[in-house]
Amino acid sequence: MHGFSNANYFLTIAFISVVSSMSFWWRDVISEGTYLGNHTLSVQRGLNMGVALFIVSEALFFLAIFWAFFHEIFPILWNGWLIFLTSSGYLIILVYLCFYITLYIVELPWYNYRELLIKLGISFNNPLTLNSSYTPQLDVLHNRKYNNNYLFYTRHTRSSCSRSFSSQSNAPSEFWEWLRGLTDGEGNFYIRRRSTSTPVYTFKFSIGVHIDDKDMLDFIQKTLGMGKVFTRGNTCQYEVFDLKNIAKIIEIFTSHSLNTTKLLNFLNFKKAFELYMSSNRKSDEVVQEIANLKNSMNSLRTNFKMPNGYKPRITSYWLLGFVEGEGSFSVVKGYSLIFNITQSSVDSALMEAIKCFFNNMPDTFESMRSKIDGVVYLGTYTSSINKEISRISISQTAYIRSVLIPFFEGMTWRSKKYYDFKDWVHILKLRDRCHHYQTEGKILMDLIISQMKNSRLSTAGKPAVDRVFLQTSINSLLAGPSNCEIREGKTWIKSLNRFRPEGGLIKPMAVQFQDQKGNIIKAFDTQTDCAKSLNVTRTTVARWLQEGKPVSFENQIVYIAKVEVMEEEM
Repeated sequence: MHGFSNANYFLTIAFISVVSSMSFWWRDVISEGTYLGNHTLSVQRGLNMGVALFIVSEALFFLAIFWAFFHEIFPILWNGWLIFLTSSGYLIILVYLCFYITLYIVELPWYNYRELLIKLGISFNNPLTLNSSYTPQLDVLHNRKYNNNYLFYTRHTRSSCSRSFSSQSNAPSEFWEWLRGLTDGEGNFYIRRRSTSTPVYTFKFSIGVHIDDKDMLDFIQKTLGMGKVFTRGNTCQYEVFDLKNIAKIIEIFTSHSLNTTKLLNFLNFKKAFELYMSSNRKSDEVVQEIANLKNSMNSLRTNFKMPNGYKPRITSYWLLGFVEGEGSFSVVKGYSLIFNITQSSVDSALMEAIKCFFNNMPDTFESMRSKIDGVVYLGTYTSSINKEISRISISQTAYIRSVLIPFFEGMTWRSKKYYDFKDWVHILKLRDRCHHYQTEGKILMDLIISQMKNSRLSTAGKPAVDRVFLQTSINSLLAGPSNCEIREGKTWIKSLNRFRPEGGLIKPMAVQFQDQKGNIIKAFDTQTDCAKSLNVTRTTVARWLQEGKPVSFENQIVYIAKVEVMEEEM
């Protein structure tokens, strides 16, 4: 080799070093991308970008060489060659910089890299830590510290890694109860295999709600200090999908067990995750077991037998979270109130436990306990898609007024269902004062009902009701005198100048078109029918009725008038 002594030894050592470096490097890249599952989409983009920049740098390097060979103006040639060589070096540095930025941005599981580098003789004094300064604003009396101790698994060894993250240690116990209740209602656990050719699985925890409740998911994300919130069409999803944070989610729901059959999905999810993270090599048996666990979750589940020793644990804030997901506050005929919780019949044991919880609320008055079974009704029915449904219904006004409303008013809500609850309470207060027998009261109550539940959503396609105007109108009517009083043990309706009908009540929806002389042009059973004839919304008809605004109907000017019609009480 050009006269150098022992050159063949140096050549052999150099060749072995290059081959070893390539082998170990690609071995780690392949294991990280397949067995460990660390190559998320962000990491893949970073690697692709790094390769592309490396190719560009090499292209510029060869361009400089050929330029130097063919160019005849040596001073300019020399300066240009230096520029290209320098830019090539900068691009290589940029490749490494992008890799490390990607590593920290996507929060790759640090313990895998740390362990690998320690084995290579590199020590670290400052491991990657998690932090969050956000403290949830909840009205609570007690706080409970939460320690996140979870066994992290790598392909080299199984080790216990005790971590605490400040956002969880600051979260009150009421938050964890509310979160598991909301998860029982709207949460899901998913396992997905990336490709049939590689044993790489992704794990995801999500909570999905309507886009109007995005603030609630942002609150969860900030409180937990992990995950991301995505908007897709009319829905919003809170998702946790990187392996490090999935381990924390598993620890959370291991300590705060779910009540619904989603507990079974969680147990499959947890077992599959532990198998995936603890296995040194993904053998066919392990891959098949994970696939079997995946194929018996969510909509594919057929066995709903709960674990031995299962007993639903109902608390106040768990119930609030569950109601924000699965509850409803309705106003039916005659301005009667109904509270419902609907769930699949496979959760019948849970529904019985919820019924028992309502029956034994501390505020339940003794006079009602003897007939409590008639207050909280639990029934089953078949839905339109032939699915067995269990439903808890509460419609007795005395129980709603004295027990249910004080219970829910004493807690902090996070979803927009709180507005349904508040409007529900307003309807009861207006009805208790007999304002539904007055034209003004009926118009206001109809307006309240018209924007409850799904009609409240921003995607409902209905004109938004001014909440300030609505609340001002409610406060004004409630601040005035009541429309009823007790005479001779009976309820006297002032606006009707008679006692409240014992066998019936006023139908609140009937309206007529009248001309300027009061002649009836057309009658409608409901305001909805009237609105359809004018091709407007019921809210618009209620406003025109309140304002006395003339409208055009069949080429003549008419006025909308309210009609009091007696009907039998259901």
